[in-house]
Amino acid sequence: YAAMEAEFQRIANIGDVNMLAMFVAENPMCASALLQLAMVLAHTGNMDSGTELLRRCVFVYECASLPTFFGPLVSESSDKTASQQVRMDFDVKENKMFFSALFRLMQVSCMVGCLDTALSLSRFILSLDPLRDPMGVLLTMDYFALAAVSNENSKFIVDLVDSSMASINHDDTEPVNLIEMPNWAFSYALALMRLSIAEDELEEETSSRAMEALKHALTSYPSVLRLLLEKNKVDIRGRSFQTDWASVLPYFDEMACKASGDEEDISEVVNAISHIINIFVQRSYKLWSSDDVLKWLYEACVDLVGNGNDLDRKIGGEQSLRALIRYARCDPSDYEDRFKTLPAEANPLDPALVAPALAVDPNRRRMMRRNPMQGAFEAGAGAGEVELQQMLLNQLNQNGVMIDPDSPLMEVFLHSLMPWARVDGVDNPRRNNM
Repeated sequence: YAAMEAEFQRIANIGDVNMLAMFVAENPMCASALLQLAMVLAHTGNMDSGTELLRRCVFVYECASLPTFFGPLVSESSDKTASQQVRMDFDVKENKMFFSALFRLMQVSCMVGCLDTALSLSRFILSLDPLRDPMGVLLTMDYFALAAVSNENSKFIVDLVDSSMASINHDDTEPVNLIEMPNWAFSYALALMRLSIAEDELEEETSSRAMEALKHALTSYPSVLRLLLEKNKVDIRGRSFQTDWASVLPYFDEMACKASGDEEDISEVVNAISHIINIFVQRSYKLWSSDDVLKWLYEACVDLVGNGNDLDRKIGGEQSLRALIRYARCDPSDYEDRFKTLPAEANPLDPALVAPALAVDPNRRRMMRRNPMQGAFEAGAGAGEVELQQMLLNQLNQNGVMIDPDSPLMEVFLHSLMPWARVDGVDNPRRNNM
């Protein structure tokens, strides 16, 4: 498998997607190549084929994992406590590809409408490395839970925030609670609002908590209000009997200007917060588009404007949120509803190679010719000329000349007449009898 990975890296460095497709056809269980080709297919508009290869990639990792890694998911007799304590170091090279495969499967699951599956995958990814969140799933986990429109998922958001079990850590900075993250601050309030509608007995109490949580989110991140309204194409200039956004928006715009500040020591934090807010609005704006939610949002704004003291937020409070810098590196395109695709005329992949890459046929004739000396040249790339010649001589003495069985039949026949040649994959009967 190590040799297979080395060959894949050589093809990846070349950048030829057609050669990559042929490599996958010949090596249908190479996880790295499957993931790479799946993303190529997704970005060229062939989503179904890309999803099939992505699932096969995850299947390879699942088969390679120890039974204790999944615990109760594999066997009822497994130790549940031990399974919940499974951790994986993202910095290990082999683990990075596993994280990437799970993250891409989470993306695809959301794109096809399997939000519960996407939520389960995001929770599993976070459980592998909860302190660092290397894949940035906390930027979108709240959306999966709320978009599924389930009281159980809304309760999951509320319980996770209230428990303070999840926090954001970055280098030696002070950890940040989940409620201080822009997207989680607003999602926490929305989850409470939904629970207040579903729970009749605690309706007033939960409704009051939801309003306070929304006020906290608005005062902490006032710039979100205008972005949500503009993204949902709400008329913020007109006035009606129910809403008058033109009278409340200036207060929050002023707050947003004050919060930005000019201090150099907080500019990096402010940029990271703006980055998170943009991803949140891009991903979750539809959750705030219903009339009931907009009316509830307007009531919170009016209440805050009426109590002017609540709008006085101290500039420099971002200093305690330096851990959010971790998410400044996240690519917004990873949190969109679809992959960016290339134009059809710019597609470099030959459509005729897609079907062989999808099929698993061990008896199929190889599509890529092998060079028996290639491994020796690569191994001796850093050696001197004398050492390289000695290495090739030793290989000839040990193995002779290797014949590719996929060569033309006459060529295979003529080369096989040489006593020092042998066909790749076929034992030499003369040597076995000696």
